[in-house]
Amino acid sequence: MLRTMLRREIRKVAAGEAPGVSPARLGETTSTYCHDSVIPVPMLEGEADRELARRVGREITAIVVHGAHQAAADRVERIRAMIRDLPRHLAEHPGGESEAMPEALGR
Repeated sequence: MLRTMLRREIRKVAAGEAPGVSPARLGETTSTYCHDSVIPVPMLEGEADRELARRVGREITAIVVHGAHQAAADRVERIRAMIRDLPRHLAEHPGGESEAMPEALGR
């Protein structure tokens, strides 16, 4: 998300436009996400391994950021359970047809 915002501002400047005002200067905050989740994922060959790593990152981000569990009193426990279940979910959907675990998006 932060990289996307930076790229957008760089493109504005490259096109001769003025960059936007920093949210920090407006007294606002910029949401960013970081997590240190570690799960077992088998290593694949070449580009397949890189795509799997990207998919795992997207799935974990969806779990952490989206879903009905965000407002739950036991949010942290629910997130931990979904991340623990992610390797099984990935094995059941190896082609990536399921971008995010249904539980993460409240499905």
